[in-house]
Amino acid sequence: MRPILPVVTCLALVVVGCGRGEPEVAVCPDSAIIHGLDRMYGEDAAGREIAVTLENLDGLCTYGGNRLSLDMSVDLVVEAAPGTDIPYFVVIADPAGEVLDKTFFVATVPGEATQMPVRIRERLVQEVEGVAAGTSARYSVLFGLDLPPEIAVEQRRAL
Repeated sequence: MRPILPVVTCLALVVVGCGRGEPEVAVCPDSAIIHGLDRMYGEDAAGREIAVTLENLDGLCTYGGNRLSLDMSVDLVVEAAPGTDIPYFVVIADPAGEVLDKTFFVATVPGEATQMPVRIRERLVQEVEGVAAGTSARYSVLFGLDLPPEIAVEQRRAL
């Protein structure tokens, strides 16, 4: 029975990420949807109404070496014609607030969407280099709708 314990202990260390060079679970950065860029009401080019809300952030983070790996998702709840593109962005900032990355994405209302609103689940997979051990929680991941300036200003006034 004695030889089984070291194998079980070693397996347990690898599962929690403490094995040699294996990624370990990290505290995910502070993640949020930017207030004021979390919803949009308006019309498309054809004059049809559009309503979009960002919600339901979720994710998992791992850390290995000096690399923080993010696997996150967000829901876009949309009332719009099938085929409508919904632009949004994700910003990653370091502990000092310096923007490390701002990436733009487009979610498209599925052509088969017949019932509104439709929920579109979007996934972000990102790796951040140069993250010191134990600092991952001080980074930020921010989501927002990429609104036309006139809509963003109008919505900001309404807050």
